[in-house]
Amino acid sequence: MGLLVGLVSACQSSEVGNSKSEPAVSTSVAREQGVWLGRRAVPISQIASEPESPILSWEVSAGDSVAGTVRRWSAIAGYTALPIFSATEDWTLIVSQSFVGRFEDALAWLSEGFQRQRVRPVAVLFANHTLDLVGQPTDAVARQ
Repeated sequence: MGLLVGLVSACQSSEVGNSKSEPAVSTSVAREQGVWLGRRAVPISQIASEPESPILSWEVSAGDSVAGTVRRWSAIAGYTALPIFSATEDWTLIVSQSFVGRFEDALAWLSEGFQRQRVRPVAVLFANHTLDLVGQPTDAVARQ
């Protein structure tokens, strides 16, 4: 089970899916809405049983890699980053900033910073508190 972070954190469909492990909504809708649990998209309200992460200050530093930053943040939040991320892109931060909020919101904020790139980083959080980083095409692809 995983939670896709980096987009909007709500799903328009209230359907949870059927016993065939098919998505309740299409993969494109799930990716657009930002909630993806296992092989099916579900409303964010249905995963509310997870305790909320604490509000902290999340720092990014110019010159650091996104992967390194996400690994550092994961350790702080109690997640284990996969040894090798699924993303093939190597994003580098060009500014130093901070975000105050929950871990999941910080990951979304980080992803939004790359919305003008062809592919942006998106974190996938799993129920076993592991994390993967994937690349997601943005609207910038359509504009070119």
